[in-house]
Amino acid sequence: MKDGLPEEEQRIETAQRLRDGTAVDSAASETIDSPNGRVPAGSVPVGRSLRVLVAEDDAISRMLAVKVLEKRGHRVVGVETGEAAVSAAARQTFDVVVMDLEMHEVDGYQATAQLRAMERDTGVHLPIVALTAHAIKGQRERCLAAGMDDYLTKPVDPADLIAALDHAVPTGGIPLKPPLEPPIDLERLTRMLDDDRETVDMVVALFLENLPKQLEGMRQAVEDNNHEALQAFAHRVKGSAASLGAEGALRITERLSSMAADQNTEGAGELLDRLGQEIERIAAYVALDHSKVGGPA
Repeated sequence: MKDGLPEEEQRIETAQRLRDGTAVDSAASETIDSPNGRVPAGSVPVGRSLRVLVAEDDAISRMLAVKVLEKRGHRVVGVETGEAAVSAAARQTFDVVVMDLEMHEVDGYQATAQLRAMERDTGVHLPIVALTAHAIKGQRERCLAAGMDDYLTKPVDPADLIAALDHAVPTGGIPLKPPLEPPIDLERLTRMLDDDRETVDMVVALFLENLPKQLEGMRQAVEDNNHEALQAFAHRVKGSAASLGAEGALRITERLSSMAADQNTEGAGELLDRLGQEIERIAAYVALDHSKVGGPA
């Protein structure tokens, strides 16, 4: 019961509010709590389209959250498990995740831990807004300690959800935490080659030309359950990545090589998706920093 209302009346009230677009799950709250303080509901204007991943195992709650966000111009993907959320984030780029904490098998905390582990390779911080039906003392602190960026208690008012997304994602898109290292160490390579920019350019171009082919070879090896071929491809990429200081690609291929050696490729598909993202990241970094590769001294 809520505010003395019988359960049936609560459902009727919720249905009426949903028709009016004023509730995601049920009744509204006046404000939300965020790490930056309490924010009046609806006080943040919506002027951009975000790519949002909604992870919620209740089909109705998930559909409502997706529709509420889509009606406000956001592009939304809904998944029903924490495992699916991690897989989707590995394959696609999102600005923010709305993560239910109480999902079965892989819950919101476990999914967040996996997403944060992925960030150690990419250096890209993906904001996560937690949703929970249980307002337990210390829950907020546990969420923030687990790496989540904000926390909302169900029932969630749409204005509160929109405000939380706006707080989580600074204007301009995905926030980037300064990476611990660039995806490829062009400066070290340039020093190694005595500032021979032309050779640096050729080496990096060859690396980027070969990587997609080697990635495809590894995908085929996993599909064929060919551990020997997977290890051979991973070994080649690992050697090139080590030579060029491509630490993210190196860490991923080391794990793939270990999987192949153990003849256990469970999770290899996700790692290969991450390697594909790392290839794109290296190419983008080289393009942005082209003054270091073949540009003017």
